[in-house]
Formats: sequence, structure tokens, C-alpha cells
Amino acid sequence: MRDLMRKVLVAGFLGSGTMGALACLAIAADDDRQAVLRADHELVHALETANTAGVEKLLDADFTWISTDGRNQSREDVLRAMPKPLVGDEGDAKVLERAYGQVGEIAVDSGRSHVLRLWVKRRAGWRALHFNEIVQPASQATSGDVAVPSEAGVVTPCVNPCKSVPFQATSPSAQAAMTALQELDTGSANRDMDLWASRVLEECLIVDSAGTKPITKAERMAKTMQQKQTGADTNEAPPLLWAQLYDFGDTVVMLALHQPYKAKPYYATRLWVKRDGRFQLAASYHTTIKDVPAFTLLEQLPTP
Repeated sequence: MRDLMRKVLVAGFLGSGTMGALACLAIAADDDRQAVLRADHELVHALETANTAGVEKLLDADFTWISTDGRNQSREDVLRAMPKPLVGDEGDAKVLERAYGQVGEIAVDSGRSHVLRLWVKRRAGWRALHFNEIVQPASQATSGDVAVPSEAGVVTPCVNPCKSVPFQATSPSAQAAMTALQELDTGSANRDMDLWASRVLEECLIVDSAGTKPITKAERMAKTMQQKQTGADTNEAPPLLWAQLYDFGDTVVMLALHQPYKAKPYYATRLWVKRDGRFQLAASYHTTIKDVPAFTLLEQLPTP
């Protein structure tokens, strides 16, 4: 049946101009999604069986892995002491796959465990670029606010990241993605959900190790508006300490380190996709670094 559909779509491409071109793109996107799924399944199996050779051939040279406790592991770290994947693609897991140009996204959910696995299309085939693993708490009583990131009681002007960040872009797309983050955070800091929403795709999921569940774009907006209406003081734009951006044209992968004003730092993985002429957020996963003390940026907060 799939081969028949492929022939119909190809025939449409040959005979109907623009519609045919769109059909051809749809075939390519579907093929990429299936190829990413196959590579992801192969890598997960190799990790679970400690097959070093099988893992090595599927990891990109720039591969990194954020573990549930917030450790940033390199390709060499993983090959030296191979970790087990938090969630594979077992039957009870919910697997979402998308392809954005050269980047493939695999998001896996199983109970309180959530994993984002990003793949990049190289000449040799699809290679794993980045993993981010999160285990969320069982109840809200032990977690932060679901409108992530959000710090109760923090009232301070948003300088970093809204106005300036410690980052020098090396390409136009990287700069555009960083600008998108700054506009996104300006919207968060000012509770301007129209601005915030303009930088977030409808399919975006936000997963934070302080939340109790993945939240959608609509849920994030609703929670922020609820805080605004009740007059709650919160900060939703923690300062940026460091960022690494991988430019794939109309898709940019952003790894970032943030320091909240009154909490532990966290790593954020963001996937940016250029759509409707601007970069928008397609996925956002945040993992708190556990083995560091929480502290307050006293210089940043107003004196009582």
C-alpha cells in the first residue's frame, strides 16, 4: 500500500507542478522520519546491550547527552562508560517523531520519564547529535511551577537574557535563533503572551525536571496569564550563562546553561525551526543540575 501511495504521489509531481513538488517533499520527509526511527531503534538496542561498536558508528562527532541528574556527557564520555537509556522504544512508551530538514526529533514518554533525542543527517547517514533525559517528580508538592521556568517571589528587570547575552554568533541562523530566544524570554518576563507565542510552534512541547508533566504551548500561555491575573510575582526568564548552537540552515539546535535567581542551574535543549520567515521553538527540555548547591544572585535582585 505504501509503494502504491508513493507512485501516486510521484505521478502527481510529474504532472501537476507545485502540488507535485509538495508531494515530493512529503515523500522525502516521510522517508527521513522512517530512517531516523530505524537509526534510533538501532542505537537504543546497542546502548542497552553495551555494543560499543554499534553505538560508536551512530554517534555524531558533536554528540552530547544530558543525564537525569544534569551531567553533560560528551561522545567520549559515553563510549568510555556507556550509560543505559532512560527510556527505549518499548511497547508502553509513547514515541513522537518529526523531521525538520537535516534534524530529526524523537521524543519518548513513559510515565514520569521523558527523553528528547535529536538526530542530524550527515553524508554517511543519520547520526545522534544530542540526548536530554528527564524524570519528573510524582507530585506538584515536590516540584516547581508548571509554567517553566518560573520562580515565585522574584521581581527584577530582565537584562540577561532579554537585552544582552554572553554569546557571539558564528552564523546568521545562529544569531537569528538567539534573537528568537531573547524575544521569547522578553515575552515571558513581561508576560506578553502574544510576543511569546509568535516564537513558539503549535506542536512544541515543554518538559522541565521541576514540572509534573510535559506542557503544551496553550498550557504554558494559560498558566502565565493566570499568574498575571492573580498578581503573582514570578521570574520566567533566568539568565543565560553559556550556549552552543548547531546551525543546520532553517533548523538550529541550541544547548544552553541557565542560572535561575534563587535555584540550581539547569541545562536547556531547544530546537528552533524557521517557519513563516522567523525561527520558532519546536521543543524545549530543561534538566536541573543536581550536584551543585542552590544559590541566589544577590547582585541581580533589588534590596528589600
